[in-house]
Amino acid sequence: MKVITGPEGFNPSHENSEVIGGFNAGATKIKTEDGCKTLLVIRVAEKFKEQDDSSIHVPRWDYRTAGSPLVFDRIPARLIIKQSEKEIEYFDKDGEIKKSLKHTSRLEIRILNEAGKLEKWGNGRVLPKYDFEERGMEDPRITMFGKEVEKELGYKYGVTYVVPHDLHRVSTVIMLTNDFKKFDYLPFGNTPRPVKNGKDMALLPDRYLSTAKNVLTKKYELEFGALVRPSEHEGISTAGIALEYSPNLVAMGLPHRLIENQNGVITGTGAPPVKIGDILLAPYHEAIPYEPGEEGKEWHTHRYVTKMLEMNAKEPWRASINPDFGLQIEDFEDLLLGKGFVPNVVYTTGMIYYEKENRLELFHGINDDHEVVTGHDIIG
Repeated sequence: MKVITGPEGFNPSHENSEVIGGFNAGATKIKTEDGCKTLLVIRVAEKFKEQDDSSIHVPRWDYRTAGSPLVFDRIPARLIIKQSEKEIEYFDKDGEIKKSLKHTSRLEIRILNEAGKLEKWGNGRVLPKYDFEERGMEDPRITMFGKEVEKELGYKYGVTYVVPHDLHRVSTVIMLTNDFKKFDYLPFGNTPRPVKNGKDMALLPDRYLSTAKNVLTKKYELEFGALVRPSEHEGISTAGIALEYSPNLVAMGLPHRLIENQNGVITGTGAPPVKIGDILLAPYHEAIPYEPGEEGKEWHTHRYVTKMLEMNAKEPWRASINPDFGLQIEDFEDLLLGKGFVPNVVYTTGMIYYEKENRLELFHGINDDHEVVTGHDIIG
């Protein structure tokens, strides 16, 4: 168990901003001139440095300008309806009610060397450059495709990330790459867009026999798979993890709910699954509601823990929860550097399997500010 990085590892994008976290990293292996290395795509969050009582400065990326500079919109106190540590609700100039995060995020690409230090890879970052990324890029997840999918697609890796936006809603983008230096966005063409409303989406490594026949061929066909967290109506059904099929990584559908949530618990996808023998392993998070008056409730509505989902490698909709695996914030107490930006959070978005050692490395965002790696032997 080791701290990899945090806010101290990155520079702000603007003279008036400060970095508040380096966390929720996607992880994979990549071949370099010096051999196979661990590559991380890290979410780096920043906010306006010195807020005061007269106004709040809300960040956004000016995607219309080359280089995508970070800018801040000043919201006078008289227009603010309510705010928390993370969010603000206010009236815009037209009197419309808007909601926004008080921070924004970008993606930074690093190699983790043998000494446990981070080194830049390529130009070192992926900045927002489209309208739907104006409010930032969050929580990357990296899937290394299986050999057959890599051959069919012409890409070795699929990367998903979340874009929060007041017009486009919270949604997910997919980009494909072979080297993490050049990225192609889906859907192909001159208008990349988010492919999924909602967040916590992770691509599966292979293609799988769909559970429904193609309407044209009347046959069961191999399709891509993705773990998603459906956006559902609060009070009717709690958000959780579902498996969806897709013929082209753009059109998604046929959801299979994998976990039944109870007692106010919310579940969401963690790192993309990796294949080990005849199963797919996928860490996921449980968001457990705070009790009234419980410490931490003033920061967020839930505490986050990590658990493990096991899926059949041929029929991934056949899934169960590993009862012997679990990580919570108390497991990291010897490493913690204060309460963090949002306390009581273990959010696992990266996982690498080392076949020779039969060992997993899991990469966790801890308390929305630091990134920690843990090692786990696979028994049996």
